Amino acid sequence: MRIAAAAVLVAASCLQGAAPASAQQPGGRITAVTAASAPVFILPDAERTPLRTLPPGTRLRVLREQGDWLRVEFDDPWWGPRVGYVEKKLVEMTEEIEPARPRDAAPMQPEPAARVPPGQAPDPDRVWIDVNGGVAVAGEREYSSAGVRQIDGRDATFQADYHLPAGPVFEVGAGVMVARQIGVGATFGGAMHEDIAAVSIDIPHPILTGANAGAEGETAREIRRRESSLHIHGALVSQPSPELRTRLFGGPTYFRVEQDVVHDILYDQQFLPFEPAHEVEITSVPIVRIPYDEATGWGFHVGADASWFFRRGLGIGGFGRYSKGVVEIQDPLTGVAADLDVGGFQLGAGLRVTF
Repeated sequence: MRIAAAAVLVAASCLQGAAPASAQQPGGRITAVTAASAPVFILPDAERTPLRTLPPGTRLRVLREQGDWLRVEFDDPWWGPRVGYVEKKLVEMTEEIEPARPRDAAPMQPEPAARVPPGQAPDPDRVWIDVNGGVAVAGEREYSSAGVRQIDGRDATFQADYHLPAGPVFEVGAGVMVARQIGVGATFGGAMHEDIAAVSIDIPHPILTGANAGAEGETAREIRRRESSLHIHGALVSQPSPELRTRLFGGPTYFRVEQDVVHDILYDQQFLPFEPAHEVEITSVPIVRIPYDEATGWGFHVGADASWFFRRGLGIGGFGRYSKGVVEIQDPLTGVAADLDVGGFQLGAGLRVTF
C-alpha cells in the first residue's frame, strides 16, 4: 500500500508540473506598430532608397533584432507581404498571443493589406520604361537657302525655300530613381518632316545689263528631314497616388539630322543679243541627301510626363517636350556652311512600365 500511495503522489506532482508548461505553449509573436512615418529598407542602411515608407500606426511582424534595426514583415498595399529593415526607434514593440485552433478548424485568413491613407504618397517604383508615339512640330518651320553666283561677270541668284510641316515622332526611353523623388534617364527618338520645296532663279542677260530674267518652280519630290535625338535628363518625380505618376524633366540633347537639300537649279535661257528680250525656264532641280554623320550638334530640352497605372507596373501616359539645337551642314546650292535649327515641340502618348 505504501508503494502504491507513493506512485500516486509522484504522478500527481508530475501532472501539476506539466500544467504551467502547457499554458506557455499557445503561439505568441512579437509585433510592432509604427509610431511615425517609417521607411523600410532592403538592408539596414538608411542611405538607400526605401522599399516603402509606412504611415504611422502600421502593424509589423518582428522577425529579429539587429542592433538599432528590426527585420520585419509588413503588408505592402501593392505587392502584398514583404520583408525589410526598419529603425527600432520608429516603432513601438508589442506582443500578441494567438489562440490555439482546433485541428479541424479552417485556416486563419491573412489580414488585408494596409492601404495608403489619403495624403500619404507611396514610393515610386525604381525603374521606368516609356514607349511613345506622337506628333512633332519643327522649331524652324520655314527657312531659305539663297546664293549668288557670277555668270558672264554679273550676279545670278539661286534660291530654295523649304517648308517643314508637323510630322510623326516615335521614341523609347528609360530611367532609374536615385532618390525618393529624383531620377535620371535617357530617351532616344526620331521625327520626320517632309514637303515640296519652292525654288527660284534670277539670271542676268548675257550681254545687256538691267535685263535679268527670273523663273520659279518646285522640287519634283518632297524634301525630307529626319531628326534623331538623344535626350539625357534629370527628372523630378511625384506619385500622389498609386495610380498617378508625374515627371518634370530637362537636360542636354544630342541631335543627328539626315536632310534632303537642293543641289542645283538647272534652266534653259533664251535671249536676243542686242535686245532686252530675255527668258529663262527651270528644267530640273537635282536633290542630294546629307547623311546623319555630317549633320550633328548639341542642344537642350525640357518637358513633362503624366502617367496613369491601371495595374501595378503597367499603365499609359502622355508627354510634352520642347527641344532646341543647331547643326551645321555644307549647303551645295550656296557652296557655304549653313546652320539648321533642329528640335521643336513634341506631343505624344504611349505605354508606361515600372518595376
